[in-house]
Amino acid sequence: MKILTSRWSLAILAMLIYVGTSSLLILKEVGKTKELPASPTERPPKVWSFKTQAVDELIAELHNERERMTEERKSLETVRGRFTSERAEVEQVRDEIKALRDALDQRIIQIEESELKNLKALSITYSTMKPAAAVTILREMDETMAAKILALMKPDRISAILEEMSKTREKSGEEAMARRAVRLSDKLRLLQATKKNPS
Repeated sequence: MKILTSRWSLAILAMLIYVGTSSLLILKEVGKTKELPASPTERPPKVWSFKTQAVDELIAELHNERERMTEERKSLETVRGRFTSERAEVEQVRDEIKALRDALDQRIIQIEESELKNLKALSITYSTMKPAAAVTILREMDETMAAKILALMKPDRISAILEEMSKTREKSGEEAMARRAVRLSDKLRLLQATKKNPS
């Protein structure tokens, strides 16, 4: 009993109990790890392990919606490509029309300028003729051309030619020259208005 009352003996006893208990627990844990079989192919447990018809329908609906949106996206890309190409074609046609309009405007101006030069020369020539000779030529000429030539003459020469037209007898099967003089007068009025306000 003296051994149990001694401080040193109690400390040694406590130390032995501690070492023995620790060793026993360590050996027990080492034995457990040897017993567990290693299974690398084992899957983790499923969180959602049950199925219902509503969930299946929802999944199918989501798949269908995804496919529909993919098809719509492809369709939109096709439409966008078509729209881009059509817009490029419209721009090209617009440019071509503008170029044609510019070319036509330039051509009309050149024709008018060259025609004006020639018409002035003819009007000077007919102004120097006697009215009867001028009427003989104007009788065979297109009315529009005759009106253009007359428009470039001085008013006293125009009146002399129109007076001669009213006196001239018509050929058989031909309308009266007075009527032609009226139409020429009307065209002269229109040509003079165009001449004053060029477009």
